[in-house]
Amino acid sequence: MKNTSPFGLLGIAAVSVAVAFGTNAVAQPASEQDTDLSFVSAEGFEQVASSEMDDWFDESWYQSERFPGMSADSVFFPDAQMSPLERAVLLFDYLEGPLPHARYRVQMGTDFSSMGEAGQGPMAFIEVTRFNLGPMLHEDLQAQYDQVAELEEFGEGPHVAHRFVFTPIQGMNAHVVAAARKELDDTQADQQECLGQACMSLESIEVRDDDWEMIDRPAGLEAQEDADDTPSATADTAEGMNASAAEIVGQLALASIGSEYGEPVESVQAPDPYIEIVISQDITGQVPVMEGVFHQGHLMDDSISDLWYRWIQIEGGDPQWERQLEFRRPMGH
Repeated sequence: MKNTSPFGLLGIAAVSVAVAFGTNAVAQPASEQDTDLSFVSAEGFEQVASSEMDDWFDESWYQSERFPGMSADSVFFPDAQMSPLERAVLLFDYLEGPLPHARYRVQMGTDFSSMGEAGQGPMAFIEVTRFNLGPMLHEDLQAQYDQVAELEEFGEGPHVAHRFVFTPIQGMNAHVVAAARKELDDTQADQQECLGQACMSLESIEVRDDDWEMIDRPAGLEAQEDADDTPSATADTAEGMNASAAEIVGQLALASIGSEYGEPVESVQAPDPYIEIVISQDITGQVPVMEGVFHQGHLMDDSISDLWYRWIQIEGGDPQWERQLEFRRPMGH
C-alpha cells in the first residue's frame, strides 16, 4: 500500500485485527505462497508485476465515490471484507474506466488444496471480460433512426479480459496475488460465449426455459448483510440510479456463496471455473437497464446440481430477483 493513501497508516491496525475476518483471513504474504501462475500467464495475457499491483491501491482507489460510507476513523479498509468476485469487477472498472454499453462475463474457480497447511488460505481464480457493445448499438440505431448521437457518445475502447488470483491475507478477504491483462480483437470477441449465448449479442441473455421462481431477496444475502456492517456500495447506490456491474456481482455472490470463497468443489480442478456471471449494461431498450444472470454448477449437494439467479433493474427501481434450481436426475434414470 502506498504511503500516499489516506488509509496508509491503518495498515498495521488492519493486520492486528485480521482475526475479525475469520480463520481463513490470515495467510502468508503472496511471495511466500506456492501460487500457480499458469492462470495469469496463459496465451495472450500479459502478467502484471507485483510492484504495479501495489500501486493500484493508492488514494485514487480509496475514494468515497467508490466506497460510499467509508470512514478514515475506521481501522478497517473499506474493501476489507469485499468478496473476491465483487472486488475483481470493481478493480477491472477502476483499471479500464467505465463504458456506457457493455457486457461483463465473470468466471471463477477456487482451490482449497492448501487449506490444511499453516497460514494458507483458499485461492480464487477469476477472469473478468468486458465486451464493448457501444459501437454495435450505435450501428443498430443508425439502421433504425435518422438522427443518432456520435459514436463517441456510445463508448470507445477495446474488448478486454483481466485475470486475478485472490487469497485472504492480513485482514483483506480478497488480496490480489497475481494479475494479467489481455485485449481481444473483434474476431476474438465474436467467438466468445456468455452462458451459451454470443457475448456480442444485443439481445438479453436467455437461459433456462423452465419457469423461474420470483423471490423478494435471497436468504443468503439477507443473512450476510445482517452479520456484516461493512459499508456496502449497493446499499448506498444513489436513488434513481441502477447498481453498477460490481455491485450486482457482489449481491449475486452474497446470495450464492457468501462473501468469501464458497466451499470446496471436488468435481472441478482449479483453476477451471464453476461459477459464471453475465452482466448486461444498457444494451436493450430505450431506458437504463441492468441485467445479471448467475450460474453455479457442480454443487456439492445430493439433489441439486446447479443454481441460477437472475437480476433485472430498470431506471433505478427495485431490482427483480428470480431463482431456479436444477435437480439431479434420480439414480437409474
